[in-house]
Amino acid sequence: PEQLPPVARELAGQLFADCSSDAQRIEAVQRHFQQSHGYRFGVSVPPGRDPLEWFLEEQPEAHCEYFATAAAVLLRLGGVPCRYVTGFLVSEYNEFGNHWVARNKDAHAWVEAYDRQRGWVAVEATPGDGLPRPANATETNPWWESLRGDVQRRRVEFESGGWLAVLTM
Repeated sequence: PEQLPPVARELAGQLFADCSSDAQRIEAVQRHFQQSHGYRFGVSVPPGRDPLEWFLEEQPEAHCEYFATAAAVLLRLGGVPCRYVTGFLVSEYNEFGNHWVARNKDAHAWVEAYDRQRGWVAVEATPGDGLPRPANATETNPWWESLRGDVQRRRVEFESGGWLAVLTM
């Protein structure tokens, strides 16, 4: 779109000047953000500033949504089809409850790009210190969390189907 900040077009031109493939463009975007920016949650865009323009020009520490947005815009400017994705990066398994644990802190944004040679690939532009990590043993009690989850599931079953639903669960 014409309303994109000029800094986005300039940066895309610089990043992709020597790139001849989708894989090279994807790598250039990831490398740029991981080397030139830091991670910090809770940033505020200065009043009156376009968030993308501010992020690309000032190179502030920011959170994953900024990195994913900027990566998607740059890749699209480089002719690489892509999509912005939000979800959870879940890496913690509760052995007592036999389930994966997704916490609010595991929420994340990234990009999926279409590489004409490899198909859809994940593009992680967020610096490594901003990626969700599993809770450590001092933060959680897997047995207690499993029990709490089981009680919660039974409560939902009771509310939707009564005692018979709980007993057959």
